[in-house]
Amino acid sequence: MTALLPPRPKEREPEARTVPRPSLTSIGVTAVLAAWLLASLWSVASLKINVATFADSLGNAADFVSRIFPLDFPPLAEIVTMTGQTLAIVTCATALSVILSAGIALAAARNTTPATPLRWAARATIVVTRAIPEIVLAILFLRLFGLGAVAGILALGIHSVGMVGKMYADAIEDTDAGPRDALRAAGATWWQQVAPAASSLRPSPPSSPPPCTASTSTCAHP
Repeated sequence: MTALLPPRPKEREPEARTVPRPSLTSIGVTAVLAAWLLASLWSVASLKINVATFADSLGNAADFVSRIFPLDFPPLAEIVTMTGQTLAIVTCATALSVILSAGIALAAARNTTPATPLRWAARATIVVTRAIPEIVLAILFLRLFGLGAVAGILALGIHSVGMVGKMYADAIEDTDAGPRDALRAAGATWWQQVAPAASSLRPSPPSSPPPCTASTSTCAHP
């Protein structure tokens, strides 16, 4: 007797795969990248950035370095005075950024400003002030107020609003909503609801372990 083998299954032909249609997002990203590439190539060509330009500029670089050395330091008293002025400018700029960031953070936080246009305007202010470099702001204020400490204070203070304001806004959004809801239910005004959130910008203390009692099966040991 001969054993009957089961028939071999027919091999399935591979199905033709179709490429999915590109989405509007991918088309937009591709268009932006292509425009950025063309703009970069045009910039390099218009500025004439090539090896010959760098070779011609080596003499200017050597002349610049020769004028730097030897270093000529001012007297010690003048160094101390300028250091004190620098620290004073930084301190005043930090105080200015904290004052400006308090109101902007209240407007940018979701739980203190339900109005969407005002919140987006405050967040746009935070993004713009963080994106503009201090040197650009310093040049602007130097043209407005002249050479002095005022230009440095305004440049550093406004630029710091982007970082300090975002930190304050995130901290306000992380506050507990329970006290604010209780004040709202009691008929408190907007400022009475916001004041506890603005004044509690500090980390919450760590929770202590539960006490060891006879009814608990586990106890926290030091």
